[in-house]
Formats: sequence, C-alpha cells, structure tokens
Amino acid sequence: YSTNAVKAVKLMEKSNVAASSSKVNKVTCYVVNTSTGAVAYSGTSSTRSSDTLTGYYVSTFTFTDLKTPGSYKVCTPLGVSFNFTVHPSSVALTHTALVIQVARL
Repeated sequence: YSTNAVKAVKLMEKSNVAASSSKVNKVTCYVVNTSTGAVAYSGTSSTRSSDTLTGYYVSTFTFTDLKTPGSYKVCTPLGVSFNFTVHPSSVALTHTALVIQVARL
C-alpha cells in the first residue's frame, strides 16, 4: 500500500458458519504493527451482508487513515490477514484490498 492509497480488508465468512455463530453484524478490527506488536489502528467493519453468489457473508473494514509506513497485519475475530507493507510513495493507488476468508468446519 502507498500511504495515500485506499486501504481496506474484506471479511468473508461462509454462510452456514455465520448462521450457526452469534448474530454479530459488525466486527472489531485491529491493524497491528508486525515489528512492535502495537495496535496502530482499530475500528469496526461495515454491517455484513449475504452474497448469494458465493455463499459468504461479507463486510469491509477500511483503514485509509493509517499513514505511518511499516509492516502490518489486520486481526479480527474471524482471522488474521497476511502481512502487508505501508510505504511512502508519490504514486496513489486507486484500491487494493486484503481478504480474510473463514470457512470453519
């Protein structure tokens, strides 16, 4: 990610898992600095909605306000993203998204 980029993560949970779990529509999300373990940003995802094409409940967590360069990961009750880097850049990316997909059995 560029410091100027839109930063977001899609949270995807299989419908049958979500239906059997608690009826939580929004998820608290944390962006954690992988070097220090400190929470650099936190917030709440959008209200989840059902995607009938994929069979997943989907919500989005946007953290565009995170501007500090470094290595991070997004942690949620649904799972953890891969590590990603926020780097200074004069080139603004239009949109890049991480995906946390949960398919618990």
